[in-house]
Amino acid sequence: MAYGKDHLQDWRIEMAPRIPLFGLATLVFLASSARLPAGTGTWQRIEGGDWSNPSYWSGVVPNGIGDVARFCAHRPLDDAEITLDVPVTLGTIQFETRHDLTIRGNTLTLHGAGTDDATITMGLESGHLAIAADVDLVSDTTVRGRARIETPLLFQRLVRGDGHLTIEHGHVFLTQDSTYTGTTIIDGGLVRATHQNGFGSASAPTVVGGRNAAIELWVPIGESIRLDNASGFAFTGAIVSHGGSGTRTISGDVDLGSVGSYVGGHRHAVIGGAVTGGFLRKVGSGALTLTGALSFTGRAEVGRDGEGGSLGVRDQAAFHTTSELIANAGGSIGAIGSAEASDMIGDTVPLTLNGGRFGFRGSGGTDSTEHVGSITLNRNLSGIIVSQSSDLLTSTLVAEAVARRSGAIVEFANGDRGALGGGATTDPRVLFSNAPDVDNGIMGGWALVTDERSFLSDFATYHLVHGVRSIGAGGRPAQVSGAAATANVLAEDSLNPLVADTTINSLKIANNDPPDTPIDLDLGTHALNIDSGGMLRQFRNATTIFNGRLTAGGTRPGAELFATIKQATTTISASIVDNAGGAVGLTKSGRGTLVISGHNSYSGPTVVNGAGLGSTESGMLIVTAPEAIPSDNTVIVNGGEYRINFDTDVPIDLGGLELRDGGAITTQFGSVAENFDVTIDAGTYTFESGTVVAKLAGDGTLSKRTDGTVRLKGDNAGLTGDVIVHDGLLVAEHRRAAGTGRVTVHDAGRFILEADTVSTDVVLAGGELAPANPENTVGSHRTLIGSVEVTADSRILSYDGLAIGQVDTVDLDLQGPITISPNVVLEIIGPNGLDVFGDLNLGAGAELRAEQQEISVMPTAGSVIGGSGTIDASVVIANGAVVSPGLSTGALNLANATLDDGGFYDWEIRDAEGSAGSGHDLLNVADDLVMAASSSNPFRIRVRGLGPGGAAGAISRFHRGRGYEWPIASAGQLLQFNPATIAIDTSEFETHNPVDVGSRFSVAASDNRIILRYEVVPEPATSAVLSLGAILLAGRCGRRCVSIHRPFSSSAVADERDETDDDQGAENDEDCQGDTSHDGTHGQTLIHRSRTEVDRMSTKVNAAFRTLNRVQHDQRAAFRTWHTGVGAVSIVGESKRVVF
Repeated sequence: MAYGKDHLQDWRIEMAPRIPLFGLATLVFLASSARLPAGTGTWQRIEGGDWSNPSYWSGVVPNGIGDVARFCAHRPLDDAEITLDVPVTLGTIQFETRHDLTIRGNTLTLHGAGTDDATITMGLESGHLAIAADVDLVSDTTVRGRARIETPLLFQRLVRGDGHLTIEHGHVFLTQDSTYTGTTIIDGGLVRATHQNGFGSASAPTVVGGRNAAIELWVPIGESIRLDNASGFAFTGAIVSHGGSGTRTISGDVDLGSVGSYVGGHRHAVIGGAVTGGFLRKVGSGALTLTGALSFTGRAEVGRDGEGGSLGVRDQAAFHTTSELIANAGGSIGAIGSAEASDMIGDTVPLTLNGGRFGFRGSGGTDSTEHVGSITLNRNLSGIIVSQSSDLLTSTLVAEAVARRSGAIVEFANGDRGALGGGATTDPRVLFSNAPDVDNGIMGGWALVTDERSFLSDFATYHLVHGVRSIGAGGRPAQVSGAAATANVLAEDSLNPLVADTTINSLKIANNDPPDTPIDLDLGTHALNIDSGGMLRQFRNATTIFNGRLTAGGTRPGAELFATIKQATTTISASIVDNAGGAVGLTKSGRGTLVISGHNSYSGPTVVNGAGLGSTESGMLIVTAPEAIPSDNTVIVNGGEYRINFDTDVPIDLGGLELRDGGAITTQFGSVAENFDVTIDAGTYTFESGTVVAKLAGDGTLSKRTDGTVRLKGDNAGLTGDVIVHDGLLVAEHRRAAGTGRVTVHDAGRFILEADTVSTDVVLAGGELAPANPENTVGSHRTLIGSVEVTADSRILSYDGLAIGQVDTVDLDLQGPITISPNVVLEIIGPNGLDVFGDLNLGAGAELRAEQQEISVMPTAGSVIGGSGTIDASVVIANGAVVSPGLSTGALNLANATLDDGGFYDWEIRDAEGSAGSGHDLLNVADDLVMAASSSNPFRIRVRGLGPGGAAGAISRFHRGRGYEWPIASAGQLLQFNPATIAIDTSEFETHNPVDVGSRFSVAASDNRIILRYEVVPEPATSAVLSLGAILLAGRCGRRCVSIHRPFSSSAVADERDETDDDQGAENDEDCQGDTSHDGTHGQTLIHRSRTEVDRMSTKVNAAFRTLNRVQHDQRAAFRTWHTGVGAVSIVGESKRVVF
């Protein structure tokens, strides 16, 4: 706002003390104090006691609608009990003490003021809060608890009332029978009901929403539950069955949401009601059985990371509307048929196996047949099991067809009765409407039949009546050498060396007598070609295939050598090569170990699958020599372990490296575990789940996909390509685990820092950043060194959520710049601290929002917090840190701010008459703005002018002969505004914007705003006339006016004179009466004059200006040498102020 000599009507006169500050500024001091809401009481005792005792409270005894009861950290309760000796009504409970507290006695009524919710808030380090009194929810009530399971909020008595109960975060336990009729809404945190009626009697279902919310089944409950497309903590389930004992049953309905939701846990759970919505994703090692009507339309999927778990239907449940059934590694999906309900799966519902198992079990007194759609063997070693509950009936599975992709194999099994595909009418069967091809007596080297009672396996064949069955032992040669090309060799004793190149159809080595006697095969200088690719090793005896060459597929390109090692160790030191027609790949499966050490040149992929049916072991492929890895080989690890067991300084070049199904990629030399001296340089890295204990290098992109977890344990400093987390969790367990590129985290992804310090740049493109919290570790600390760029709404957590119910929190330091794009929100979720030590730049409309915690944003020296967004946090600017609103000029919004010792405010202006937030910067603080610097190390305001292009330059509409005032900060409360603690530096501004000699910049505080003023100090002759005008005005108002003070002078003599005049002024101030008023401003006395008097004064002053104009030119040279202080009058309008 500009003002000058023509703006003198309707003014009031203001006098204020002027305080010098390093010769840079003159400030006006405003005092203010913090305020607490009315009806607030703070408990003052370490011990407990009766609620109604007023001596126990600071403030009021809170007991009324909207009242606030505070239990603060600075008054730690010693595991106390407070007795409600009278019924108590509260709007808010703030619980921040580090010890436990129990509230018991009369009824506690939660009733917010007006239409406000009642709230229960637990602090960052609080103990547990137990409400052992009946609770009446008159208002809707919001709970913000703690994330640590050891410090929950416990409702230990009846909860009644009509209010909704919303849990935003933390652990909440409902331990007793409740009758409240409002809806329970779990937006964040974990809620456990340890009573079957713990969730009240609402007609609406309990709601669980988001990625960081879950309901834990501890006892059977009758609730209906609505999952709003929820995945739970770290995709561990929005409904989890974890603690307690026995089967957890939900007898109500479950709505999975329009897209779908996750159900998890490690114990058996049953959903007895209807299940509707989108997909159902079962995770965790426990079993989930559905028994009610199913109408959800998405996929039904089970298994992740090889952790196990099962999903099944029985009774009235059936997968009829389900789009697809998916069984991943370790997971089982299936149906239990009966005479009452035999059609459990839609006849066209497809089945996809990714290393999991599908099972159908006939039950009841009649035969059971189940029809499904096509079966796709997508990857890994999968299982299809058909079983029956009685030897007197037959279970039959009929599928449309079976298809497979490269690297996938399958075991068909019979369960615990009968022989799969046997001749008896009671043997279980697997039939295909479109019968699979059978070549040379078997379906292929990828198909096995396993007896689940003995776990003995053989290659599978197909019979049009009896379906899939074992090939059997009859008629098979025992020697490879000399066998026909169509032979399926069964070797149960020592093998003769090859004497010529040989082709067979398949090879099974199955000796077990005597135990531990190896069977070796010497290829000499010849080649062994296994046409089907099938090579099966049964029992624990070691086998070595050495010398010569080994291949598969006859002359067909794209063939695979299927090395299925069920037990023990098989070594292939022969060279594995392509066949005459083209590429051959190596697929290793089973829980045994395969060692390769030959001069291998095969050009197909190397695939390492899991262990298969009935095994908890992973199985390994060990490479013991550099030459055993073909050039540019693609390695795909699906659940097993790929181990490089040799030492080399030369990076191992791979075409690609893929990891899925909880597999592992390791480098181990000799017996030294986790030796990272070997470096892998792959063209691309595609990881879904598993562990990498190796050095990764190269400029290839590392992509993390699916909802699994990948752990990077090695020093990957040589990895210069980008890391992209599309889905799931990527855990960095080494400082340079993510390489030297940048990590981009998309909407369904989370990047977890498990190493104490991780160095990388991070782009949050809708995803999450979180510190790891190892089990049984409290108070851990994680640091990210690198920039964080937020390009879409994203989240930073203070926990990783990997363990169900164990959400310990960790402090996180971000030591690098943070940039939040325009209109993007960055949420900070979790109760522990986040410290920001770098620049923080917010685009227009961007927001940094805290959920559950107070953020300590403390940039280091030289770091800048800037932009035009909103930081819903407490910001401290100190020790060389800088706050700079706008990307040019703009407004920066903060929840709270402290401007402390040595901090800087880079205040920019481009239009002298522009509005705050566009023409010049504005720091807008919603609550408290605390000026906490000291006089010895003041907070500095650096004034900078911007030209038309945004660079430093001359601002528009600035006239150095006119005065201006600009609001540079506003707050809900301005606290500790001490002029001796603030300095103003205008040197950069004045470089491009010359000011009048003797003019000055000053700061005033008014109405919780900080005003920056540009004041034009009049020349000597002007001062004389104005002093005369002031004297005339003083004569008119008599003793109702204050005395007139001189401005600050830099000379010692002038300082002494100013001090004397100030003393005289103080005496006159004491005599002033009448309409003198104070507006809460320390040291500012305002004397209001009538409009008529001011108009008369204005006329005289304007006349004086006309006289001065005639002599001003002659006086200017003398004015430049003027140093002594002269009298001054401050004239202030209702919304404007001027200083001459």
